[in-house]
Amino acid sequence: MIRALLVEPEAAARDLIATALSEHGYHVSRAGTVAEARVRLETRRYDAVVSALPLPDGSGAMLADTARELQPDIATVIIAENGDFATARKILGAGVDGYLVRPLNSEQVAVTVTAAMQRRSERQVARKRGDELRALVAAQSSESTDPAFGELLLRRLARTARFRDEETAAHMQRMSESCAAIAKRLGFEEVDCERLRAAALLHDVGKVGVADAVLQKPGKLNLEERRQIECHTVYGHEILTGSGDELVELAATIALSHHERPDGSGYPRGLSGEEIPLAGRIAAVADVFDALTNDRIYRSAYSVGDAVQMMSEGRGTQFDAEVFDAFLDALNEITEIGARLPDSPEDRDGVVAPGLVQPTRVLIVEDHEAVGRGLELLLRREGMEIAGTAFNLAGARGLLERRRPDVVVLDVDLGGENGLELLEDAAAAGARVLLYTGRGDPEVLAAAERSSALGVATKAGPPVELVAAVRAVAAGRPYRDPRLTGALSAAEPKHQLTPREREVITLLSQGLNGQEVAETLFLSPQTVRTHIRNAMGRVGARTRTHLIAVAVANDEITIER
Repeated sequence: MIRALLVEPEAAARDLIATALSEHGYHVSRAGTVAEARVRLETRRYDAVVSALPLPDGSGAMLADTARELQPDIATVIIAENGDFATARKILGAGVDGYLVRPLNSEQVAVTVTAAMQRRSERQVARKRGDELRALVAAQSSESTDPAFGELLLRRLARTARFRDEETAAHMQRMSESCAAIAKRLGFEEVDCERLRAAALLHDVGKVGVADAVLQKPGKLNLEERRQIECHTVYGHEILTGSGDELVELAATIALSHHERPDGSGYPRGLSGEEIPLAGRIAAVADVFDALTNDRIYRSAYSVGDAVQMMSEGRGTQFDAEVFDAFLDALNEITEIGARLPDSPEDRDGVVAPGLVQPTRVLIVEDHEAVGRGLELLLRREGMEIAGTAFNLAGARGLLERRRPDVVVLDVDLGGENGLELLEDAAAAGARVLLYTGRGDPEVLAAAERSSALGVATKAGPPVELVAAVRAVAAGRPYRDPRLTGALSAAEPKHQLTPREREVITLLSQGLNGQEVAETLFLSPQTVRTHIRNAMGRVGARTRTHLIAVAVANDEITIER
């Protein structure tokens, strides 16, 4: 049961929101003030709190802070009176997971709260990674008497942190060697240059505490996503500090300060000038140059000349002037470092530190966007990491090379392309394949059985079976869906949904909300909600998006491409 606490002083709005959440499987408790909400938060666990911004005895933003203090994993949603940029920035800057703007409708409420729950789930997975790294540092620090302990621990942590999105081993090494080259031009002794090089490897270790969906987003980040990214500096410092080793403490300092700016506009503490540790000022220059001159998920690399020109505009404001001049003096050496250490797929094959569980990385290859979204939601909720979703063979090959997934969930029929053509590429990338097919054609299934895929599953199965199939394949165990028998393959597909339910879901897939579906089909909104609720229960869907995805996967409806 998913429990939500609704804090809304107006009775009519409270009823609307509670009804919308109840229809989507939430058990709703109600409150009208901060004081009432606090009592409930102190006596019962909740998955989400949805609160109006103005409350009779305080504010929703203040309540969100209180809720997270009492229940750190709770999802928080704020209801604002208007949707202007200043209000949105204030709300998201307070660390909430989502916000609504009046006037409200039931669809908007359900979608926003469900998205906030997804962010909560991703946050839990990310926090677990950070906690495991912190525990590893503490355990190793208490047990070691080796004078070289600091560097050994940093190397181990660097291997552990490699799997995070853009942080390839080559990037980490390029950046750290560039720091040493800059430090040398600043007059550092050789031993201090080497210490800086070793410590800078862990500048972004805090990204283990940032959700996959944010790190791997190919487009522009919104305010909330940007806030999550900025938190990696604090996470990194929390992981590394307190070891008692000078080298590890230097790494903690760099992790915390490498995004500060001399003009005070950086983060997380807004330090300026010489308040910023020199190691952090050096790391800032080296990190930005390496980021600009190498491919990123959201853009291609800039040339060295363009990167230097762009960075020159920030001399004295974004970058310490003396450090930037030392960087220019070392540019030839830094460019040679980049040529010697290019990114490559093998960068992600690091050894995971003992005791640290690395989540299964799954690449989804599915030409139906709705099905792909549904699979992402399902697998993330099960603690898996989504390496990406591709809709064709070309996109899948690119993600295989860049992301190095553990498992590929591969649709056999990719809108005219044969998914089986990807098997050789997956094998070369070291990924195991679970074929995912909605077709019962004997020739398709026979080809799947003859292929090198470790598993075969049908889209007709419930979500729990797909999760079990992915886990089996990830563990190296063969999986064959029990439905893949000759008799069943040759049979006509059996519909789980009624004709009216399929009609309603088809309209939802076209972007209509519940009210518009009701008007189109000349039904009451309550009847439409009943059809949706019954369909979700019959196919095991958790949300309307998930329902659409399952309906497409099971050939109940067809979405025009």
